[in-house]
Amino acid sequence: MSHGDETMHRKEQISPRQFTILVALYTMGDAILYLPAHFTVDAERDVWIASILSVLQMLAVAFLYARLAVRYPGVPFLDYMESVPGRWVGKVLLLYFAAFCFIDVCLLLMEVGDFMSSQVFPRTPVYVILALFMFILVIAVRLGVEATARTSEIVFPGIVVLFLLMMIALSPNIDLDHVQPVLARGFFPVVKASRVLVSFYLDAFVLLLFFPLVQEPKAAVRSLYTGTVIGGGSIILISTIAILVLGADTVLRNAYPTYRLAKKISIVNILERFEIVVTVIWLTTLYFKAYLFLTATTQGFAKLCRIRDHRVIVLPIGFVMVLLGRVINPNRTFMDEWSMKYWMSYSIPFGIGIPVFLLLAGWLRTKGMKPNHS
Repeated sequence: MSHGDETMHRKEQISPRQFTILVALYTMGDAILYLPAHFTVDAERDVWIASILSVLQMLAVAFLYARLAVRYPGVPFLDYMESVPGRWVGKVLLLYFAAFCFIDVCLLLMEVGDFMSSQVFPRTPVYVILALFMFILVIAVRLGVEATARTSEIVFPGIVVLFLLMMIALSPNIDLDHVQPVLARGFFPVVKASRVLVSFYLDAFVLLLFFPLVQEPKAAVRSLYTGTVIGGGSIILISTIAILVLGADTVLRNAYPTYRLAKKISIVNILERFEIVVTVIWLTTLYFKAYLFLTATTQGFAKLCRIRDHRVIVLPIGFVMVLLGRVINPNRTFMDEWSMKYWMSYSIPFGIGIPVFLLLAGWLRTKGMKPNHS
């Protein structure tokens, strides 16, 4: 084994705790800022039920990924993606994987650009924001997974404290009438709404790239489940609080309902402007999600091009992402429409199709080898 991903697997390791935190931050990702509005489209005041159903479905998807990781313990993810279905089919899968991750980073970049330029720095050119964010990501990829995992371990307690402080500060504004009556439109709209978060979780397939790095392979599966529950639980909490405080109509009218929610916080003229804290939380969780996808992108293209060290191509790839970000995701309206109408269909082949295919291909290969050993 001589490629960049194999070098990473040999030299770098992360602890189960660090992997749990990375999974939790990935799951929270960009979703905590705008997902309550997406839930509300169908579920309305029953968002809290839809979000709980979503997390249960996410755990089912995590079970699928865990089965694939356990089937090839310690084997670099890109190695068995290429070898199990055969060389040429494996190359096609590698190309699809790398391209999907590439597009995902572009989408995340433009989410940062749109939000920061419209809400925080309206006079700053969007490409300046994109370039600065990408510069930080490129440095992180160059430093490696271990450095980023240690960073996540440092910042995560702060994220938890700020998040809980926000929930406590909002509690006096809760109005239980905003969630009544329960299931007024029936159960089907709630189930339909629950698929929104699940569709965003389907690209968690990328986490399989980091499974072999975990120091205790058996603990990696527990970390995947635990991180999913922590991240999913935060989304349940923020979605429920958004409805309880703002009401379904207000949530639905806001592109960034969590940001609007934070503006409601005012405690004796001391604790105010909490929306800046929300911005810090969101940028942090989105940063780690973007880092995982940028690493996967460079690993995938390095494997395809037989480049020994994937880090040598991260800068040119990042430059292209900054240039193409606006083309792939021109504005917030486009992204909202795309995510609501097409994201599920777009992500299922990646998040369900590839892992199921690899499991079946591995099973058929094993079954075909059995007569040779009889």
